[in-house]
Amino acid sequence: MIIDNHVHIHGNGSAPEIIAYMEQFTKLYNIEHINLQSIPMVGEVKRLQNLKILMIKDMMYPYVFAGFGLYQGKGHKDYLTQLTEGLAQGFDSVKMLEAKPDTRKELGKPIYDESFDPFYSEIEEKGLYLLMHSGDPRNSWDRSKCSQWVIDHGRCYDGEGFLSAEEHYAEVERVLEKHPNLKIALAHFYFLDEDLPRAAEFLDKHPNAMFDLTPGGHYETFSKDPETARQFFIKYADRLIFGTDVNDTILSDTKGYHSRLYGMAIGMINGDPIPDFREGGYRSLNLPEEVANKILYENSKKLLGENPKPVNKTAVIREISEIEKEISSLSEYEKAAFAEIKAYFMGR
Repeated sequence: MIIDNHVHIHGNGSAPEIIAYMEQFTKLYNIEHINLQSIPMVGEVKRLQNLKILMIKDMMYPYVFAGFGLYQGKGHKDYLTQLTEGLAQGFDSVKMLEAKPDTRKELGKPIYDESFDPFYSEIEEKGLYLLMHSGDPRNSWDRSKCSQWVIDHGRCYDGEGFLSAEEHYAEVERVLEKHPNLKIALAHFYFLDEDLPRAAEFLDKHPNAMFDLTPGGHYETFSKDPETARQFFIKYADRLIFGTDVNDTILSDTKGYHSRLYGMAIGMINGDPIPDFREGGYRSLNLPEEVANKILYENSKKLLGENPKPVNKTAVIREISEIEKEISSLSEYEKAAFAEIKAYFMGR
């Protein structure tokens, strides 16, 4: 069995279209649950992303867990209030994209800023699981090593206003100094795949921290020396969780990209045959069955619980009514998404 703890939607289709797309590969690979992670700072529907995820969660219940994301737009509510309302609506965990270089630049303040403290403290107190994306691959700060795709999508961080890679690591350390009991998973192996001693030092220093294994270049690195990586995975088997970053940006997956991504990510861990993916050259870590089961399923189950919370439609309708008062500020795309969400929850 498998739980995919890192799935996104960006609003590139109706809820039934998104569900049908996701089911193409989640059924193929026997995914027991997915955790839809909300990132209202990006995507087509931004502020509405939390609501759209709750709509899909309700449609697919009890298959979908949901990770709440903070809205950072003009006039946003304080972070603790947002979290409290999100949990009441039916979210199971928390997602932060605020520490990714481009969104951190947009945020304009450190992730250890005092405005976040009540939010982090509530996560600690409730024992919630926080998935945080901090930093990006090291090459992202060197334009000579950035691909044209990375440059075109604004993910080369050699311009003004971006933190350095080390400054991103320092900000996370400040958060964990203030909130040592956070159950935090750092996405994409925390971009430490080329420095396993440092990765081990971080996990040893922070006993409540974990690494999310959503692809971010690390499987290519591990394939160069799979035995060393294998020993790390065995030692820290309780601190690693499976994810894919699958999303709805390719609703017509004619080339099977996301299906092959699933096959690669799973095969790297449990030794299943790895399909052709990108440039190839992947060499499985072929982990012992008990280790693979922890990473693919058991660790996520411990973080999330047996079953997702049901969606609280009364609380969701309250949020819909609040947003409706500001509907003129939404983009045309957001207005269309809002109409779909309102029709589903309120029947009109």
